[in-house]
Amino acid sequence: NDENTVLPVCNKVQIPDLRYILAPMVGASELAFRLLCRKYGATLGYTPMMDAGRFARDVEYRKSEFQTCTEDRPLVCHFSANSAEDFAAAAKTAEPYCDAVD
Repeated sequence: NDENTVLPVCNKVQIPDLRYILAPMVGASELAFRLLCRKYGATLGYTPMMDAGRFARDVEYRKSEFQTCTEDRPLVCHFSANSAEDFAAAAKTAEPYCDAVD
């Protein structure tokens, strides 16, 4: 398979080749590191784990903990949560800036 293989999916959505996933790492999944890893072949990145409740409610927390750019896609936002409501609220807030949540 070609490294840039794109797999067709229903509704004309395409999924890029995801053989090289940059797993979430405590203290090492910030934007600069994700971009460096993408430069060397990573095709999917994860954010550091973020507190879902704070992410959903606190703009300053989001600004300090979550950075991304157009080159940082596809991207999974990685959350910790104590309630389904907090997780759902964080996922909804992150939706425009990522491709999946975990």
